[in-house]
Amino acid sequence: MESRLRYLLVVAGAVVGICILASSCGSASSIDSLRLGGALPARTGATVIGVGTFDVVLASNDGGASWRVRHQTGFADGDIPVLWRVAFGDGTHAWAVERGRADREATLLATSNAGSSWSVQDTHATGKLLDVAAADARDVWVGGYTGVRPSNLLLASSDGGATWHRQQVSRGMSICGLAFSDARHGWVVSRASFGAYISYVYSTADGGRHWRLRGVLKNDALCQIATSDPRHCWLVGQAQYGVLATPGVVVATADGGTHWTTQATTNAGPLTGVAFVDARQGWAVGDAGLILVTSDGGATWTRQRAGGDYDLAGLAFSDAEHGWALIGQVDLLATENGGKSWTVVAPVGKRPDGLFGIACPRSGQLG
Repeated sequence: MESRLRYLLVVAGAVVGICILASSCGSASSIDSLRLGGALPARTGATVIGVGTFDVVLASNDGGASWRVRHQTGFADGDIPVLWRVAFGDGTHAWAVERGRADREATLLATSNAGSSWSVQDTHATGKLLDVAAADARDVWVGGYTGVRPSNLLLASSDGGATWHRQQVSRGMSICGLAFSDARHGWVVSRASFGAYISYVYSTADGGRHWRLRGVLKNDALCQIATSDPRHCWLVGQAQYGVLATPGVVVATADGGTHWTTQATTNAGPLTGVAFVDARQGWAVGDAGLILVTSDGGATWTRQRAGGDYDLAGLAFSDAEHGWALIGQVDLLATENGGKSWTVVAPVGKRPDGLFGIACPRSGQLG
């Protein structure tokens, strides 16, 4: 991911002034299907948000059938701003974090109207943000790292982002993954150091006032995280069994973190996104177009290959049927049947440079 970001920043620097126009686990199954440039039927009110380079926010309110640019900036003090992750708290409230600089104030954007307009929220904290999670319209968490010790940065708000306070986990230098099933119960992944294959996993049962270390997962670089309830948590990333061996891996708990098991590995490369709609139904995506699906909480995973060799990053499902994944950071994949088939949809008819995060509300969430 770091190398892809550096590449995109070099490309963006060369084309300054040009903006985005408003423009092995399981076996391959018979569900492999891909439609290039296919059209999706509009689903009124089905919101999807994508964020990326130059703080761009692309929004669709009809399930991906059409898109509009809702926010965008240019260079900031010689830097290229990048919105890295986005999360919904309910049907209308969402937050996006900027992967800024560790020596500057962390930048956070918020919307209260399903992405139609965005405003900057002041965190009053110095640091680079890597993930965001929200339980509802008021309870939000962001994580990353700062240039001063203690280096990991975890901020929480209980008033929708009007004010923020720092929470603390004791180990690791970077908070890279956050997931909450409700306003009290959540999970945090803290990396030991950059390049180190050690992940510290914490859980909370009181909204983050207290965090308990639930696992030290060695030989695994895990940053993408999903949860459905206080007992279930899934982590994906890459494992290191040798100097050059970095297969993708799924690690999970079904008892609140007392025990962790490796549910799946794949030689296709790192897994870069994970989403669960309940305790049984979930998906994971990774390099070389890999899509995995489970209907038993991860006891078994089956490959849903979408076709092509593009790396996938970023994944969001609103329910068991409707989901979206980023493909190569320049296009989106969409499914309306739980991944049995996927359609490539290009927001605003163009190939926007550098999409890094995607999110949607869960079906049934009310604003």
